[in-house]
Amino acid sequence: MDTQEKLAMRIVRDEEGKRRLQWEFQMLTLMKTLNPDQSNILRFIDQFEHRGNSCQVFELLDKPLSTHLKERRWKSLSLNEIQPIAQQLLVALDSMRSVAVVHADIRPENIMLVNSEVRPLRVKLVNFGKACSVSRVQPGMMLQTCGFRAPEVSLGLPFNEAIDVWGVGCVLASLYLGQGLFSTRCPFQMMKDMVVLLGQPDDELLSAGMYTRSYFMEVQDAESAKWKLMTQGQYKEANGIEEMQQDRRKRVLESLDGLVDFYLRDDDSDLENRRAFLHLLRSLLRLEGTQRMSPREALHHPFVSRAYLTHKPPIRAHLTAARTKTDSSASNPERGATVTEAPPKPEAPPTPEPPLTTEAPPTTEAPPTTEAPPTTEAPPTTDALPTHKAPPTTEAPPTKEACPVTETTPITEAPPVSDASPALEPPPATETPPTTKSFRKRMMKTFRQFVNLPDVCSVAAVNRLDN
Repeated sequence: MDTQEKLAMRIVRDEEGKRRLQWEFQMLTLMKTLNPDQSNILRFIDQFEHRGNSCQVFELLDKPLSTHLKERRWKSLSLNEIQPIAQQLLVALDSMRSVAVVHADIRPENIMLVNSEVRPLRVKLVNFGKACSVSRVQPGMMLQTCGFRAPEVSLGLPFNEAIDVWGVGCVLASLYLGQGLFSTRCPFQMMKDMVVLLGQPDDELLSAGMYTRSYFMEVQDAESAKWKLMTQGQYKEANGIEEMQQDRRKRVLESLDGLVDFYLRDDDSDLENRRAFLHLLRSLLRLEGTQRMSPREALHHPFVSRAYLTHKPPIRAHLTAARTKTDSSASNPERGATVTEAPPKPEAPPTPEPPLTTEAPPTTEAPPTTEAPPTTEAPPTTDALPTHKAPPTTEAPPTKEACPVTETTPITEAPPVSDASPALEPPPATETPPTTKSFRKRMMKTFRQFVNLPDVCSVAAVNRLDN
């Protein structure tokens, strides 16, 4: 079947690579019941042999998170960008836990962006070459990568799917810091960072570990602790290491609480969000695997589920802006309406609004002109409203769209008639203005001053009055 879909293919030629490929195929077979898109896991398509080479076909993804960070020059991601990535990784771990599979190598290189252009924060978990079934794990198996390795793996203790939770915690911290939380170049420095940031594991765990003596020394006369972390020189001597790789991190934390103030900020607008993120990391990075938060529990954590919103939308501000916008649009429904609202004084902006909201036709804007000259006649304006509603006959004579202009012209022509507001009730409001030359000049001057219309529009409006 030719689908014209672009796919990714892995080709292995050497025998060791073929054995690893076959092992990964077995793990992918265990997870074939999972939906790749819903589980955020790489979609496996096929495996075959071609001319003595082993080939695996997968869906084509974009790039790993590590490459994404390099392209950003290791600039850290914001908490709003980290949150969806954390949620997708935890969903992947919870799905793998349902089929009892441990990934055992979670790091930024094995987390890929699906499409950085269309969906920048959509990720999937890839590379199951070190994955294994929970029933087949044994203490002492050296899995995971330095810097993302759980303490139970480093010490040679029994482990399970909780080591993947540790790996996710390390990945999230590295995305926030723009560098590894623990050293990725030296196992001893990695263990030292754990002790500094999280404390030393309990003596019971250290005593049961197969590799404890590679990092800790047993102290016989100590009252507080039975084990003590080695110095760098003691570590070299105990493990036969001549030279240790230098740590390239620019800044090393002295405490996990330092994540909250790791970046200098002018305000504390996201302080609550940072604290929630720190609490999540503490839950994912428990030294003892049995005390670590499970993926399903972590999915309900406030930072992941967004049970709260640190930046709530300013609802009152939105309502005020919407009301202002509505009022402004209502105050200028037509150009003719602006002509009648311009003469009134700015001291009484509220008074023109009731007529606008109570009456849909533009004729309701006539009262504001009568109210503006006498500021003390606010009560009469309320009486004028019912009397002005009475003349439906004022709308009947003009059948054209020029009706608003014919009603406003008597008002702009003779403002002093405000004391004779009852005269608006009879039909005189429908009388056509005189078509003298002086009247035309006054009307054009009024239109230009208050409506700001071009000369052609003003002349056209006056001609409509003549008709």
